[in-house]
Amino acid sequence: MEKREFSDEEILTYLDGLLGEHEQKAFEEALGSSPRLQQRLKWLQSVEKLFSENSVAVPSPEFTDNVMASLDSYRHIRFSRNGLLLLLGVLVALTLVVLLMAGGNFDPGIFNEMVPKSLNIGDAQFSLPYHEFIDIKMLINGVLFLNLFLALLLLERVIFRPLFKRRIGV
Repeated sequence: MEKREFSDEEILTYLDGLLGEHEQKAFEEALGSSPRLQQRLKWLQSVEKLFSENSVAVPSPEFTDNVMASLDSYRHIRFSRNGLLLLLGVLVALTLVVLLMAGGNFDPGIFNEMVPKSLNIGDAQFSLPYHEFIDIKMLINGVLFLNLFLALLLLERVIFRPLFKRRIGV
């Protein structure tokens, strides 16, 4: 006779007394000859005992109402209208600068060509000293990062601060 492996479900069904006569007899015969099955049975008995001793926590009847009322209060957070408009303006400006930079509109070569290298007055031509004293790319990046910093500062002051003050109940 070959040894049959019993699943945890079958062992739990045995513990609950729900196995049929033939299955129960086969299980008890296998239990007598298998130390591994005995160990699994003891382990599942201890787990079942643990669950039967500890009751499942049941929330109070008002729990759902309290949670829903709390969620409703979060929907009524008021933000400064002027602050939101200013934040929107900064984000639009930031988006425009990024799009213009991506399109190559702030190419330093274009600005270098616009700087006159000589000055014509009548018939006389004077050469002007030329040197790049302003790096256009650095200037644009500076404006971009300043705009980004302003956007993050406004986001913190206009959105996050009122939200977290409301959340912690201040």
